[in-house]
Amino acid sequence: MLNTHNHCQFSTVSSNQIYNTQSIPVTKIGELNNRQIFYTNVRVDLHWFEKLPSSNWLAFTIADDADQELLNETTIKCLDSNVLYTCSAGQLGSDTEDYFDSEIVLRQVQIEERTGKPQNYDISPMTTFHKNFGEGFWFATTVANATVYDEYIPIDDVVCIDMTQQGVKNYLLELINKIQNGWLPSDNETKDIKYDNDLKK
Repeated sequence: MLNTHNHCQFSTVSSNQIYNTQSIPVTKIGELNNRQIFYTNVRVDLHWFEKLPSSNWLAFTIADDADQELLNETTIKCLDSNVLYTCSAGQLGSDTEDYFDSEIVLRQVQIEERTGKPQNYDISPMTTFHKNFGEGFWFATTVANATVYDEYIPIDDVVCIDMTQQGVKNYLLELINKIQNGWLPSDNETKDIKYDNDLKK
């Protein structure tokens, strides 16, 4: 159930590798607020969903316009692994949240039809989308909390699920370093994502 927890079995990356290309497709990239931060790009690791936690985790998804075809499978795989909370960013952040919400409602309706009992939507996964990428990541790793019956459920893992072609892992590593040093998002922060290719220039 919600209280059981299995950490992701991912490999780690050191801070001095921030601007290097990584050959390992799924990595632990840091820790914030006692939450382990992991990264995967679904275009690189075709079996990414096999490495997701089974409980007490948050999905931070990143999708752009070119990634529309990946939204359905990504949301289904996350919900299959009992994701507690989803925060969606990128050009398709709002669309991604809509996919999550639709799949959550569909599953609840299917349970109602199968059991004949009304479902409690208050215990469904929580979803948000963020126009500001940095603010969204800060929120996901620092203040997002799941609740069930008004009781907090700890979020132990944040899995950054990157659907983009250009990749954002290096930018996530940059944000982790900034947050560790006290950075807070503001209305003046850029809403644009810094892609890995841009950071290498």
